[in-house]
Amino acid sequence: MMFTHINWHYAAVITIGVVAFLIIDSQDIKRIVMNNKGVAIEKQQEKIDKALVEYDEFKNTIYPLLEASMAQIVSVRYLQMPPKSSVMISYVPLVERAIKAEKLDQPEIRELLKAIKAMTLYGFSVELGKIADKSSGGKIEQTSVESLIKTGLEEDYSKKVYVHTDEIDVDFAALDSIAQELPDNPDKHRYERRLKQLEDFYNQYYVD
Repeated sequence: MMFTHINWHYAAVITIGVVAFLIIDSQDIKRIVMNNKGVAIEKQQEKIDKALVEYDEFKNTIYPLLEASMAQIVSVRYLQMPPKSSVMISYVPLVERAIKAEKLDQPEIRELLKAIKAMTLYGFSVELGKIADKSSGGKIEQTSVESLIKTGLEEDYSKKVYVHTDEIDVDFAALDSIAQELPDNPDKHRYERRLKQLEDFYNQYYVD
């Protein structure tokens, strides 16, 4: 049971407050208790129990959905459809916090978390390649930029391992050199901003 205790010294004032509270919140109060410690309002335990049950149901529902959404993000790699890096850099820490909060330590979840981080790198590689290609008028090919960002993603969709973390590598020096070669236009500035976001993401998750 939950109680809120109030000193007798304030009983006169509280009496008025209790009446008002009964009118406003009468459905949520089981009974009023008066003892030598003061006045106590006893909440309905049934509602507390119901809330706990609903939370358990929420957890049992949300984490399969989370796993499914992570798996879907990983699967688009095989269709050559990278996720947007701007979305992923917000999505990854949210997923990581949710997993840590509930201590979800299943191997499948761990592999998917590694994979969505690698998919974020993949998203950056395609975006930077496209920006460089456009900014340079085709002089710098998209694939040449993409080759500088090794994601470690498994090519065989049938395998249970999504990513080989020991193969992940980003050549920031070469990517920065490309930025210096681009003509001074809005696309160059967009490339530089995106490269800085990639560096921040990489340092957060891949640099000890």
